[in-house]
Amino acid sequence: FAIAPDPRYELEVAFGSPAPNITRFAASSTHTYGLVKGGKVFVLDGASVAVDLAALEPAADIGVSKDGTYLFVLRGAREIVRLASTNGGLTFDAASAVPVVSIAPASTSEAGAIFVDPTNDVLWAATADDTPSGAQDDAKRTGKVLRVTGALAPGATTNTTTVDVFARGFHQPSGITVDHAAALNPD
Repeated sequence: FAIAPDPRYELEVAFGSPAPNITRFAASSTHTYGLVKGGKVFVLDGASVAVDLAALEPAADIGVSKDGTYLFVLRGAREIVRLASTNGGLTFDAASAVPVVSIAPASTSEAGAIFVDPTNDVLWAATADDTPSGAQDDAKRTGKVLRVTGALAPGATTNTTTVDVFARGFHQPSGITVDHAAALNPD
C-alpha cells in the first residue's frame, strides 16, 4: 500500500490560472481537487480555492466523497477530519471540520495518505509511524493502513465510525491505492 515519496506538481489550470506546488490530488464525480503546500485546496477545473486548511495543518492528504459532499483531511498521524460542502463541492467550510478518526493526537508526523473508495463508501488511510515500534503495537493506529466505515454517514464522528487495521508496518507512507477485489474478499 505504501509508495515512494510524493512528487510535486505544477500545472496551468484550464482557465490560465496557475495552481503551484500541488502535493496531492483527489476527485469526486464532478470536480478534481489539488492540495498545495500551506493547506489550500483548489478546485482544479475552476481554478478557485475550495477551502483554506491553514487552521487544520498539517494537511498530509485529502480525499473527497463521490458526490463532493465531504472533503476528508488527513492531519498527519493525528486524525482525519471531515468538512462539508453545501454547493456540490465548489467550496468546503473549514468551520464545519469534525474529527471522524482519532489516530495519535500528540503526533508530529506530517506523512500519510487517504483514499475514499467510491465503490463502497469506505475511507482508507495509511498512517505514519512516528514512535518507535508503533506500527507493531496493536493499541496504536500509527504505522497502519486503516479501513474506516461510517465516515460518509451524515453526522459521523469518532464515536460513530468503525476503524479496522487492514495492514501494519508502515513508517512514512506517502500514498495509498486499494485493490477493490482483495479489499472486499481478503481470503
